[in-house]
Amino acid sequence: MATLVFGASGFLGSRITDWLEQKDESITLGTNSPDIHKQNCIKNYTNLNDEELENLIRNFKTIYDASGIGASMEEYSFNDYLNKNSIWPSRLARACIKTNTRLIWLSTIHCEKYEKNPNNIYDRYSLSKFIGEETIKAIPNWEQNILIIRLGNITGSPGKLYRGKSNLFAMDIASNLVKNNQATITSNIDSEINITSLNGFLDFINEIKYGQQIFCSSYNYKLSELAICIKNCYEYATKVNSNILFKGQDIDNKKELVFPEIINKDIKELLKYYLSKKYI
Repeated sequence: MATLVFGASGFLGSRITDWLEQKDESITLGTNSPDIHKQNCIKNYTNLNDEELENLIRNFKTIYDASGIGASMEEYSFNDYLNKNSIWPSRLARACIKTNTRLIWLSTIHCEKYEKNPNNIYDRYSLSKFIGEETIKAIPNWEQNILIIRLGNITGSPGKLYRGKSNLFAMDIASNLVKNNQATITSNIDSEINITSLNGFLDFINEIKYGQQIFCSSYNYKLSELAICIKNCYEYATKVNSNILFKGQDIDNKKELVFPEIINKDIKELLKYYLSKKYI
């Protein structure tokens, strides 16, 4: 039986697709990206009615849903997006349960914020994922067929299908270093984020699990520290001096940073991706 990947042109979906191809699995793509034109590609999948969705899903053993809100939403407001798409995770989950198909639904660790303070809206992506989680969990016995994974901040290179613009911090820093030999941090440089390895995540989803799982690491770094690590990897790879700027000033790294090898590997792969693409 084959595998279906929804959100296949995004950062996570494209990397999952590449990973599945390396395992010689038969894959069908679900994406609304206008740049993806393949025979085994399903467009506008949220417009399928319940019967059409069930008939589609019967052809697959496993479904990955990595779909999410794109970086650009000029066509509609966020409220319009939620009204149109918030029912999708529940419809997909119910169809998978009815057809006995395994669903791996990708969420974000930032949903924890809503559990602690449900009255605040932190960002549109995490809010959409929180709503998706809640609609899936409202289905009786959902955990028999479904795995919800809450992911931490991912480093690593996207897959070859990736066509989007990204606000992911590591990607922004790496792409700007490749383009300009310098990158600017606009957020608070002392903000700490949990850094999760993309390669480690791919190993994680290779195991059979159900219910809700959290995939994050014990690696918490300030934005300035992560940026300096990317800068050091870039300079080592290119032998070119570069700068990390905050408020127009170069960040001077006063201490030696030691990052785990699994994170260093992800950062090197990310830089290799941009250097090979001359990404703009």
